[in-house]
Amino acid sequence: GQLTASLDAFAAAGAAATGAVVADAPLPALRAAVRDIPADEVVVVTTPHALEDTFHTDWASRARDELQVPVMHLYAGTSQLG
Repeated sequence: GQLTASLDAFAAAGAAATGAVVADAPLPALRAAVRDIPADEVVVVTTPHALEDTFHTDWASRARDELQVPVMHLYAGTSQLG
């Protein structure tokens, strides 16, 4: 699926990456992953959510506030950064 394609693209670029799709709220899973796996950066890919993204209430922005690593927010199907 899309996750496999993304991880393959990171590997092709020479970057080590892991990923997961979660059914529940993503922030607790991301917090646990950053705690358990040494991470230099987190890349979040979501669909655009205009209102949440504008006011930085989306979960990627909240992760940026909570985690001790940089968080890059990409929008699926676009070249936009959040």
